[in-house]
Amino acid sequence: MKLEGSKAMMSVSIIIPACNESKSLKATVQSLLYMEYDKKECEVIVVAGGDDGTCEIATALSRKMEAFSRYVIVPQMRQGTKNAAIQQGLMEANNDIVVLLDGDTVVTEVWLKNMVDPIEKGICELTIASSEPIRKNWVSDYYMIVKTYFMDSITTYPGHSIAFKASIVRNQTEYFFDKKVWMGDDYLFERRVSERGHRIKFMRDAKVRTHYPCSLRYFWQIEFRWMMAFIHMNGANCKTLACNTIVIGSLISLVPFSRILLMLALFINTMYVAKRTHIFTVASRQYETKMNRIFGFILLSYAHHMISLFSHAWYFLGLWKDPYYQGERH
Repeated sequence: MKLEGSKAMMSVSIIIPACNESKSLKATVQSLLYMEYDKKECEVIVVAGGDDGTCEIATALSRKMEAFSRYVIVPQMRQGTKNAAIQQGLMEANNDIVVLLDGDTVVTEVWLKNMVDPIEKGICELTIASSEPIRKNWVSDYYMIVKTYFMDSITTYPGHSIAFKASIVRNQTEYFFDKKVWMGDDYLFERRVSERGHRIKFMRDAKVRTHYPCSLRYFWQIEFRWMMAFIHMNGANCKTLACNTIVIGSLISLVPFSRILLMLALFINTMYVAKRTHIFTVASRQYETKMNRIFGFILLSYAHHMISLFSHAWYFLGLWKDPYYQGERH
């Protein structure tokens, strides 16, 4: 621990698991150079893997990272999961606080300070950064509008960057970072930390920028993956299933099978669109977006329910055998 002015700064180990991140890793690592934190109190550990030159890119950045107390490149286990890479990084970490940072995520200047302060002050044991899209379009805006509106009631957040006391996971790395888990790993870690009685705080001012879905194809892939991970960790949610069935059923019923069904479907869809319009309008006051993107927001809202309904059906029919514990990432 070193003094900067009159305040001591906590020693931090920044672990970046990066598999096939050649297009984004350089920007991620270099963004650390501009953060407002004593770099001599930080070590950077890049667990690099894949077959696209990610490890070579990490190595080429060594000279630029001399400002840090230590910059280490750890070759990632072949076809290992993200959790396996995190375990490799933890074996190299020497400091009291560990920060996990995705290999496609760029940090802001005050990111690390705002992540570490609550832990240092004893307010919590784990903090989660607030992420924003690198590329803004109508698809990525969907996620930001939902997050902005439901900010105070959301209980889980994407783990693009997480900071925690190293003592939390010491001698229990396999429990917190199960190597067999290949999706939903951040959610599982947050949940297990919470179950152990540790406090978690979402840091609105610890901002990072990352790659949100920005195409319909990527939206489908991510939504299906997240939903299947959530279902396999928590089981099927009857309330969610009922909501999805009503929304999609009312959409299908707009086809005039009968007058009664059509009138009921029109009523339900009118109420649903009004609710989503309200969400968009309220959230857009805090998150800057174009008002004409409201149509895309409503479209993706329907798509979200459709994917959720499809995921539950997939789960009940057993068409995807145990995708949560898979052993390795394919």
